[in-house]
Amino acid sequence: MRFRTNAKINLFLRVLGDRPDGFHEIETILHNVDLGDEMEILVESGSGIEIEMILKDGVPGPAPPQRANLIYWAAERMLEMSGTSAAINVVTRKRIPMGGGLGGGSANAAGTLVALNEMLGVGLDVEDLGRLGAAIGSDVPFCIAGGTALATSRGEVLTALPAPARLWFVLGMSHDPVQTHEVYARWRPSEESPPVDRARLTSAVGAGDPAEIAPLLINDLEPYIFGLRPDVRSGTERMVKAGALGSLTSGSGPTVFGIAADEAHAQAIADQARGVFDRCEVVGSRPEGVERLD
Repeated sequence: MRFRTNAKINLFLRVLGDRPDGFHEIETILHNVDLGDEMEILVESGSGIEIEMILKDGVPGPAPPQRANLIYWAAERMLEMSGTSAAINVVTRKRIPMGGGLGGGSANAAGTLVALNEMLGVGLDVEDLGRLGAAIGSDVPFCIAGGTALATSRGEVLTALPAPARLWFVLGMSHDPVQTHEVYARWRPSEESPPVDRARLTSAVGAGDPAEIAPLLINDLEPYIFGLRPDVRSGTERMVKAGALGSLTSGSGPTVFGIAADEAHAQAIADQARGVFDRCEVVGSRPEGVERLD
């Protein structure tokens, strides 16, 4: 089976507090964009899980060790659910940077769950797959559901939001990843966090109005990301100077995105921003997290 797994960006991210399980209580709006990895899964008789990762488009390595790869975890879970023995081979052509705040690893795990659910005849519905995915990573349920959603709890509880008109963004990516746990470890409650009008933002996203969305972009993790990586702060500033209506760090970074009025505007921003980032891509909204290619 061949499929594509798409990146996500966080249009806003609010950290509400610590949780007793070691995670953080958050609320965030997640939105799929059309930067994707291509995956092929082959199921044969035998046993074992083999993963090959091919780094494309300047994606820096190294790839994670097999047993630390979320693809491996997802395949292992599906084999357990199926109650069968099989040899699973996965080839992933990576275009989403690792440790970039774009959910690439979670998207790969989601694609693996979706594909093996069908290929091994497990028969789980989307909700059951989401629950299984939540044990692998907090973003995995969204990557299975896809589109646009409000995510709460530690990010695994989803409320689908109205599908927006096609929005356009410029992604400014860095070859130096940021570890999510390092950013969250620095987070402290603050009374200085700017208020967010979530209802207004949800309405603006549903209407596909980039000018309305731009001033509502908020990420509570940005001060801590900037503390670790001052270049990311510079990236958000340079994205606006390049003409973006607004700019934000996605998730725990270091990827920065700028929101544009339309595709032509996004291309113009990217032309100005190239050279500021290690890699710059124009992307549009995508209604799916996992797409079947054949």
